[in-house]
Amino acid sequence: MKTGFIGCGNMAGAILSGCLQKGFLKPEDVIVCEKDSERLSYIINKWGVRGASDTMELLNFADAALLGVKPGALPALLAEIGVKAARKDVLFISIAAGQSLTRIEELLGKNMPVVRVMPNLNARICEGVAAICANPLVTEDGKRFVIDMFQAVGIAFELPEEQFSVFTAIAGCSPAFTYMYIDALARAAVRLGMNKKQASEIAAAAVIGSAKTLSRSEEHAWDLIDQVCSPGGTTIEGVSALQAGGFESVVARAVNACVEKDKRL
Repeated sequence: MKTGFIGCGNMAGAILSGCLQKGFLKPEDVIVCEKDSERLSYIINKWGVRGASDTMELLNFADAALLGVKPGALPALLAEIGVKAARKDVLFISIAAGQSLTRIEELLGKNMPVVRVMPNLNARICEGVAAICANPLVTEDGKRFVIDMFQAVGIAFELPEEQFSVFTAIAGCSPAFTYMYIDALARAAVRLGMNKKQASEIAAAAVIGSAKTLSRSEEHAWDLIDQVCSPGGTTIEGVSALQAGGFESVVARAVNACVEKDKRL
């Protein structure tokens, strides 16, 4: 399926890069429309894809169009392309946070096949996590294409749209929380005399290994925590300090804050 990217910033660029690296998309089947001319030149030169001078050129070429602009820019973009899209059946793929299927349909001004996706930045190394939902006009082949696209850059879950705000918090926003946690571990190690770069590498590797262990285990997270916490040992001392500092409640508050913000977008 020929695929267009309208806006190709960090997230859309990560998706494009991953799909090309995995061979899911071929450069000759991709067209990119990007306002930033330097960014567009970089993308064309790096990946060998086609550049579009405007959205009309992109829609005339593409069977599917990924909307990679920020949520605030989406209304103007959809108003612009709604009329143009009438000339051809185009599958729209939106990755804009907080923009429902109904809202996207309203902004397009017509009934069009739309898939809403919430990805995360880890798609840039093909370790992303994405949630997907589609309106009734999307065919099974169209839905399969989008699922396969995001499975090419990680894993994808088909979820009811009412769960997207929660998904956004625990998958879309949580990489930032995880980076903060890793950096906090590294900075604590620096205070105790370890080199920052080495401390960051060690902390990141430990987080990766822990995540893989949990994802591959049938045990509950607390079962694994108990296995690391020897009686009277160092780990239980650290776990107790985290609990005393409200670690779990702070994480829950962060998730709630993300959900509330997503609903206001």
